[in-house]
Amino acid sequence: FDLAATLVHEFHALDHLNHAVFDRIHQDSVIYCVKLLVEL
Repeated sequence: FDLAATLVHEFHALDHLNHAVFDRIHQDSVIYCVKLLVEL
């Protein structure tokens, strides 16, 4: 997931400008039920 470093700036701190991205992922019928693994 290449956008992880951009979307999350520090451990457990979410960039408030990118909440829409996660909302869209949650609304997607294909990927909302899978785990997205990230290596930072």
